[in-house]
Amino acid sequence: MPKLLIQAVTFAGKMIENGKWEVEFPAGLQQDQTISLNLPIKDPALIRYLGKTQSMNCVIDKEDDDRYMVAVACKILRIRHMINTTTKTTESMAMATPEDRTCESVLLYLLAPSKCDPRFIAIVRGQQPAPPPA
Repeated sequence: MPKLLIQAVTFAGKMIENGKWEVEFPAGLQQDQTISLNLPIKDPALIRYLGKTQSMNCVIDKEDDDRYMVAVACKILRIRHMINTTTKTTESMAMATPEDRTCESVLLYLLAPSKCDPRFIAIVRGQQPAPPPA
């Protein structure tokens, strides 16, 4: 099976830190296909929040050993084939963008917390979010 790099990006097209995986993909991936990124969750506040929101695009699942995973729906925005002319090898990278704002916030919360919207963090933790700047 060919190896494929999956890179998670925000709606604005910025790469998400720690959101890059090299995977073996069994079939040809195409632009506009939907995939789910299954990520482990250890934060009890996020587990509670996702359990309450019941989003079709961001589904929480309890594993057998009391671990939690979240399936975050993403759409393949673009596929880039990179050719190294020196080694005459190729690599393919698929850019995956979240399906909605909740998915984007969850990805940032788990993979790049410093880039996550503080209002989302406050909501997850049950705090009153600060008003947006004027």
